[in-house]
Amino acid sequence: MNIETKTNIDNHSEAVKMLKKENYKEAEKLIERALHYNPDDPWIMNDMASIYLKRSRYEEAKKLQGSAEKMMPDNPYVKIGMGDILARMGQYDQAKQYYDAARELNHNLSELQFLDEQSNHYKDQGTKYLKEGKLQKALDDLDKTLVIDPNMMWAEYDKGHAFMQLGDTKNALKSAQRCKNLEPNNTWVRTFLGKALIMNGKMTEAREELEAAMNIDANNKEAKDLFGSLIEEKNNSDSTFNLVEHKSMSSGRASREDLNEGPIFPFSYEVEEINRDFKKTFEILGRENCEWDDVSFELPKLKVLLGSEKFSAININEKIFYSFEDTLGWRKEGEPGNYLYSLASLKQVFPDKFSKSKLIRKSIEDLDWQRYKRDIEDWKRREKYDFLVGDLRDLKTVSEDKFKEYASVITDKDWVEIIKTLHGFKKTAEDYDRYIERNDQLRNMGYNVLPTDHGKWHLLANYCANLITVFPDKFDPADYLNRSDWSKMAKQYGLEYNYEVEKFYHENHAASLILARDMKIISDVQR
Repeated sequence: MNIETKTNIDNHSEAVKMLKKENYKEAEKLIERALHYNPDDPWIMNDMASIYLKRSRYEEAKKLQGSAEKMMPDNPYVKIGMGDILARMGQYDQAKQYYDAARELNHNLSELQFLDEQSNHYKDQGTKYLKEGKLQKALDDLDKTLVIDPNMMWAEYDKGHAFMQLGDTKNALKSAQRCKNLEPNNTWVRTFLGKALIMNGKMTEAREELEAAMNIDANNKEAKDLFGSLIEEKNNSDSTFNLVEHKSMSSGRASREDLNEGPIFPFSYEVEEINRDFKKTFEILGRENCEWDDVSFELPKLKVLLGSEKFSAININEKIFYSFEDTLGWRKEGEPGNYLYSLASLKQVFPDKFSKSKLIRKSIEDLDWQRYKRDIEDWKRREKYDFLVGDLRDLKTVSEDKFKEYASVITDKDWVEIIKTLHGFKKTAEDYDRYIERNDQLRNMGYNVLPTDHGKWHLLANYCANLITVFPDKFDPADYLNRSDWSKMAKQYGLEYNYEVEKFYHENHAASLILARDMKIISDVQR
């Protein structure tokens, strides 16, 4: 063995060790040296692609993995590697093809066992998010599960429930039908399909599914209650179960007065009222060891509601600013979008200190902007325009110069899709109102249904507030919101606020605080 070959082997071996230790920066240096000595080694290419994947350099990973695949077209490990890259890029259908190809080549690979473990991990995460009400995150993880294992019925089951809670009854029904295809003899699946059919107004089919559920398990109380109510209401089921059409208070534009008039909620809070309603927040602020993360949720939103003058009267321990500065190193290593969100919140509360901080200025310069650009392009490719606008909002708050650079990727075609997304949020809110009404009807008839939250108008309000911040010269909320929309937001705010007062005794106004902030941003728009 000559010296060059030994050096190549040593570098590759050390790189693999670093990769296992998750020291990706050092692993990349070593693997680059190995590639220098042997640029045509497919195994080195495979491992280099793995490093690129870990560092979110997806296009480079895909290109290198493609080269390895050309050299080893029948290698299941290479197929799995390409599947992982495509899954991270959101190309789930193609990723599934590679995973399936790997299984066909070798059913006994330890990597396939790892894939199974990975799918279980995503399933557990998705279920956790579903229970916490983080429905979009739940759907994302459940989709990843089903890419790896499309036959995992309980992932599809939870996915259907997430759609149902979003008020997306059509997709909930599709998931329920897939569950039935996977496990037709499961009583809970047939019950869920029955409920989904009810929500879609298909009563005859719903009765058939609920009857099937009872035949499988005669003790299925939920199926019995639903079936009994359907039979009891058979003669007037059309009038009882028809979806209630949304009746707008006005089909036209909302005037500026409509938006500013709005509902009664704490836009005019005085400091003493803020201290009362956010007692827990200010108790935390008074602690010697208070850190920014302890209060980063409430403070930026309270500043919007109070205005700068009233907000400045609140006694905020400035040590929390420096506690954030001390953590810049590890924060910057995470997702650029999450880091910019933290920076944006900090700047809103401490604008002067933020602009004078050399440490923060340096951290912004050193941010992985190429990775951020890939994330922006990824949101466009996946048509996640709400995430795109949210990221641009944080970027604009942190750096106007960087915002101008990255906002230039928004084309006229993208703007059309951005407005389509707004109409989608509006339709979701209207559909969910009907879902709530149907649930109330079912509950009043005496049987069990999933509990619902107070509506989805907060999603529309948040998206509109973000659009105002990002595109103030292009977006006017009065072009898209009518009086009915505004009153629905106000109604949801009242429900959220009263619920949180009752449940948390003024200690945690999470949902109502966000909605109030967004409505304030909308109502403050001047033309």
